[in-house]
Amino acid sequence: MLKLTRLLYDACEVEKSFIISMIDKMEINECYYWLFELYYSKLDIVHIIWELYLDYYSVLNPKMENYIIKRLKMWEKDNSIEHICYIIKNLHVLSISNDVFILRQLCKQDDLHVTKINERRGRPPTWTKKYKKEHIALITSVKKRQFNNICYYINVLLETGDGEALYKDLILYYATEQGYNEDNEDNEDNEDNEERKSELLKIIKKNWEEKVKNNCLHYLLAIICQMNVADNDIQEQKIYIVPNKKDIEEIKMRYQDDNDDNLVPAYKMLSKKRCYNVDKKIGIFSDLPRFKFSSQNEYRCEILMHWEYYAYKTPFWREIIDKYGGSINEEMRTVEFKDDSMDLFYNLYGYELDEQPLYLQNMSLDCIDYIHYLGVNNENNNLFVTSIEYPENFVLFT
Repeated sequence: MLKLTRLLYDACEVEKSFIISMIDKMEINECYYWLFELYYSKLDIVHIIWELYLDYYSVLNPKMENYIIKRLKMWEKDNSIEHICYIIKNLHVLSISNDVFILRQLCKQDDLHVTKINERRGRPPTWTKKYKKEHIALITSVKKRQFNNICYYINVLLETGDGEALYKDLILYYATEQGYNEDNEDNEDNEDNEERKSELLKIIKKNWEEKVKNNCLHYLLAIICQMNVADNDIQEQKIYIVPNKKDIEEIKMRYQDDNDDNLVPAYKMLSKKRCYNVDKKIGIFSDLPRFKFSSQNEYRCEILMHWEYYAYKTPFWREIIDKYGGSINEEMRTVEFKDDSMDLFYNLYGYELDEQPLYLQNMSLDCIDYIHYLGVNNENNNLFVTSIEYPENFVLFT
């Protein structure tokens, strides 16, 4: 759904620009800029932080999960953006793995949902007896690193079964079967295998209840990828970085409510507050709101002519428009005001995007072409560095 942020960016494009700025390790202030544009638009950033962590950082940095949970709890208590800055600053310096992201994208490919590749036939092997019958096909696929099968079976199981039961069987598999010798199927009680991933398993299991509320599929895929990483590749972060206080103050200054204090005329607000163009690499996501329009120009004109309508879909703007008695006309895609409230609203919030210089408009409305993964130089694009094979018809989704 197309909705506009506080500074009239497409919210979906802000989110993806944030993700790309993090994995491309752009300047930390750009990373802050995109995330806090969502935060001060009163959109949920917690799910974005978890999506970022699970997709790119969880595989190599599993202990960072507890740090994120701790900081988010502190943020919930005092609502200080400093805790969010701590999370972003410390993620920013870590190594990434794209395996979870690619596997999650594979799960969304329609053709893979109906394709079972190299499915084993006949009686299940002896080592599978300890697992639920309906989980054996998935666990066998995990064992053989058949990623298409993993995506197929995990989708089916989560549609019809219990995610937590599946989680427990995956934990049991990794605790007892990793390092298992396929030539000796009776050797299933090896003590070394029982303890092999014990520390990491405790970290994962401790937080299952909290994570399953958010995205069961995402978390299970992260577990599968985590457990395929060699122990010496897992990174320990014992010292955490303190964000620059000046950066935090700049964030607060950018989003102070200049309108109510009449410090900045409304038509100058965007020239003062906008800092970055949305990243054109977001064109790899096939379902961006802009791609639902017949042309880039139609998308541009729609926002310039009906910005109030799409801004209303964001909590920040909805509260303001409601305050001035505005109401949505769905048929005309406009906001209608009564009496003198329209003049009051536009005096304070008429940002006049259509009257701004072209460079300022293009920070959010520049042409962004769809980029199929075959058109990307995979070796130089951080989104595609992965050990997981993906098909020629691979399409990325937001």
